[in-house]
Amino acid sequence: MRKTRLIPIQLLLLLLIGNSVAAQQLVHYWTFNDNSSVANLLTPRISLVTGASVTHIAGGTSVIDAAGGTGQNFSITNPNIRNADTSGTHLRFNTPIGGELVFALPTTGYKDPVVKFATRRSGSGAGLQYWAYTTDGTNYVPFDTISPVDNDPVLETLDFSAVTAADNNPSFKIKVSFAAGSGGTGGNNRFDNFTLDANTLPVPALVHYWNFNNNSTVTNLLTPDVSLV
Repeated sequence: MRKTRLIPIQLLLLLLIGNSVAAQQLVHYWTFNDNSSVANLLTPRISLVTGASVTHIAGGTSVIDAAGGTGQNFSITNPNIRNADTSGTHLRFNTPIGGELVFALPTTGYKDPVVKFATRRSGSGAGLQYWAYTTDGTNYVPFDTISPVDNDPVLETLDFSAVTAADNNPSFKIKVSFAAGSGGTGGNNRFDNFTLDANTLPVPALVHYWNFNNNSTVTNLLTPDVSLV
């Protein structure tokens, strides 16, 4: 009779717990360091899931100024830089009110997504950023309001780990729109080192398996071929 390989329940629990506390993985990452064209500027530096993109939804007089994404102390503070990348240019969004930026962030194979980025505004730039998300790719839900500073760039975090519909979702996107707030109606908002980190979804494991191939006796027929618990 075939011997069944058993794994103690304590070991199985430790494996499951270990998976749940593992560090998050960098899934999508924009440095915005290649400003030779708008298309190159918006191409992710790292993307483990197909479909990541940044899209400018035109409105008002908003425009992405690829050549102008320099200075403003991004190169000094460099918040959220990853993999020891060197500091370079950033995403400068001029006269943003009326326009939007949409970040497609597919999470296929991942859960508990957390978005981070550096941002600031100019003195006359929009003083409010309205962030929203969609899990169907079309309908957006308001999520958070950020007040970018007219000073050195600040690291901001949007934690979607409590949004279960954002897990394992190829249609997950976030977008930002703008209002004057304590800023102005012109100027710019700027972004750098935009990331999405997430936990890898556990791979299903075969725990119990009967193929019922040994019919020499009823006992052998009903004995599992694999049983980890």
